[in-house]
Amino acid sequence: MKHSLLIIGADSKFEEEQLKRAARLKNVRATIVEAAKVKISLRGKEARIQYNGKDITNLFKKSVIVFRRTRGCEQTMISLALLGRVWGVPHTDSFESIATNLNKFLHMPAIRTRHLKHISTLFFSPRSTARLDCRSLSFPVIVKPALGRHGEGIHIIESAAELRRLLSRTKEELLIQRYIKGGREYRVFVVGKKVLGVVRKVPAPGKKIANYSAGATFLKDTIKRLLKKECVVICREQGIDIGGVDLIEKNGTFYLLEVNRCPEFRAFTKATGIDVAGKIVKYVIKR
Repeated sequence: MKHSLLIIGADSKFEEEQLKRAARLKNVRATIVEAAKVKISLRGKEARIQYNGKDITNLFKKSVIVFRRTRGCEQTMISLALLGRVWGVPHTDSFESIATNLNKFLHMPAIRTRHLKHISTLFFSPRSTARLDCRSLSFPVIVKPALGRHGEGIHIIESAAELRRLLSRTKEELLIQRYIKGGREYRVFVVGKKVLGVVRKVPAPGKKIANYSAGATFLKDTIKRLLKKECVVICREQGIDIGGVDLIEKNGTFYLLEVNRCPEFRAFTKATGIDVAGKIVKYVIKR
């Protein structure tokens, strides 16, 4: 086992502090590194990593890395993930998943699914000259930003005319999906090759989006074992060690919504009573 755990992310919030606490309980030295304060440079044939003006290159090389959120620090996080791969430093999540997971244009959820179905999806870019055929859509549809998070920038569109107006004024890359009204949404939390648990996501009154940041309630629940196993396979195919797989069920059919790398777990921990941080630390220190 390496002598240190580095928790690297764009910021330090509940999840990062819980991981640090869990590591200390296992007598593992843990340090939170905020990516915005990292500087990477080349000296001769070697790369150097500085944090708050201090050289942490050797610490990085001798540690196990937990890569957390990239938002706002994508380039630094991608560079650190690449260095981790080149130097053979054990870390969570593949370089590819860290580089692409936030951008749904680049990160395609597993195409080969056996028990989960895909929702009909069109990709829209304002820079593309390809014409979007609204006639192929069945309304209502849900429109999501390709670089979205926390349910931000999501629209429920009722008609082709309304969609055309939205697309005419947007500067973002978007995903356009069939809106499954009245479905039951689930979050499946995966660590390594195991499912820690499942919660059902209940939208807040008057809301259509079941995001915790939008006031949704998480309730402990379960789904069939074969669906759980498929969620693990999906994460493994995407190179994700710590993942939240979002599903929606309607009339007995389960659809794959999206795969989230390094999901937040405050609400999941509260709903299930599972020590998610402890499970993650136990997993990573065995790498």
